[in-house]
Amino acid sequence: MNDEHSFDPLENVLNEFSKGNFVIVFDAHREEEADFFLLAEFVAPEKINFLLHEACGMICVASGAEILDCLSIPLMTKENSSLHGTNFCIPVDAKEGITTGVSASDRAKTIKLLTQTDTKPSDFVKPGHTFPLRAENDFSVRFGHTEAAVALARKCGKIPAVVICEILNKEGEKANLEEVFKIAAKYNFTVITLENVKRYLL
Repeated sequence: MNDEHSFDPLENVLNEFSKGNFVIVFDAHREEEADFFLLAEFVAPEKINFLLHEACGMICVASGAEILDCLSIPLMTKENSSLHGTNFCIPVDAKEGITTGVSASDRAKTIKLLTQTDTKPSDFVKPGHTFPLRAENDFSVRFGHTEAAVALARKCGKIPAVVICEILNKEGEKANLEEVFKIAAKYNFTVITLENVKRYLL
């Protein structure tokens, strides 16, 4: 686990990630931003609530194209002009078993549907409160948190769907590296850089 001063060995991060624990991935060059990663198959209301209170960024689900195509969840726009080219899809809610879609339990229910092989497009309503992100398969086109999350899930033999959320500080700005390490030490989370993930995958 992180000792508040250095990044963790990749094998430690993969071990924690595959067990359904949060890990932190810090992008030092593109966005200077840290994200929590959690395999979507391990989602639970208390884990979404943790992200709402401790991460405070936008809760999304990085997903493989095969999941999104099967569930007929399209890109939000065909002309992506966002700063880092993030492939946002139309946000969704579960059609049944939720209230408004915004609560931690509602979002957990919706995310869980994204991981189940018997889920049908008709099980969702659009728009909703859960934001799927479409990962690029070609890392030369794009390699950000979205692609790293899905690729790591596949390497672990898991469903290619990962809950990701940016970490903000108490002032509502992106947490810097020192703040990230403090969070990691507080909760005993592992931390790795996006660059190390890319090197491993390539």
